[in-house]
Amino acid sequence: MARQIKALDRSGQSYFAPAPPLEALRTVLSLAMTKIGDHQPNWDPTSATRTQISFVDVSRAYFNAKIDQNEPPTFVNLPLEDPDAATMCALLMRHMYGTRMAADGWQEEYSTMLIRLGFCQGDACPNVFYHAVKKIVCSVHGDDFTSSGPANALDWLKKSIGEEYEITIQPRIGPGPQDAEEGRALNRVIRWCDGHIEYEADPRQVERLVAECGLEGSKAVATPGIKATFKELEEDTPLPKDLCTRQLYLAADRIDGQYACKEVCRWMANPDSTRLARAEEALPLPQRRAGSGVHLHAARSRVYRRVRRHGLVRVSEDPQVDVRRVCAFGAAHGKALVLDTGQCRAQLG
Repeated sequence: MARQIKALDRSGQSYFAPAPPLEALRTVLSLAMTKIGDHQPNWDPTSATRTQISFVDVSRAYFNAKIDQNEPPTFVNLPLEDPDAATMCALLMRHMYGTRMAADGWQEEYSTMLIRLGFCQGDACPNVFYHAVKKIVCSVHGDDFTSSGPANALDWLKKSIGEEYEITIQPRIGPGPQDAEEGRALNRVIRWCDGHIEYEADPRQVERLVAECGLEGSKAVATPGIKATFKELEEDTPLPKDLCTRQLYLAADRIDGQYACKEVCRWMANPDSTRLARAEEALPLPQRRAGSGVHLHAARSRVYRRVRRHGLVRVSEDPQVDVRRVCAFGAAHGKALVLDTGQCRAQLG
């Protein structure tokens, strides 16, 4: 592990490594349950080409990325146990954790590898990839590869990545009797259920948030909170401002709690004990229970093409609809997003 400080770097270079939004992971999950165009997932539990979701982690990812010889050189101190540590330093040939170029170098390394394998890289999000022949959708977050596609195609992908890097593999989830039923990606719990995929927020953060608010064993509420009276606000005392951070983190995965979280953040701009009590009342989301996550059901997306200024004409079973142009949580499991370079849109539901 190195420690490169930008203030001491006189090269003048700036580096950027994109990180995928949560919608990238949700897209992979959604397209495992969505039929659209020529993208037709197979949910037959006995089929050798049944749809599965795989989780592959690359060990010591940054060390796999070679440094571009055209980039300014990076030198590091030798370990103290090296006999030349007092008089010499080392020139990095591969990226090291803690250096400024490392994340950008690794992103370039795995992107080049996936494109070489036949994947198309996303335009809006360069961390999302699609293989038109193998029908694999892949999202890469750091050193974690989350992919959905036919079982035999995922076998090919696992072998291909394993030939390039040292990897660890979680059991694949899918509809087959030998497939795993639960996996984890970015600390989210993903379950393959009968007819749908369940996506659950980080349970550890849920349990900590409930404990911090003293709500163990309490029942969830049906409303996002109760408005505080003027007298309560006038007579109250200030509190620290960091009480809603964990709920804000969880709200990205718990749609049912997003409105309550917004209200909590608004109240906590000037926190006091009354607002804290209202925040606790606005916690229907954290209680962990069976089926408390987001459900992605098997669905067929309905795709529409804009042909007039104000009109939308349906495109049913159109072979020209290309899943590579679909970015949705998902094609049938969330809000409509831009399709087909602005000329198409998906109606969801």
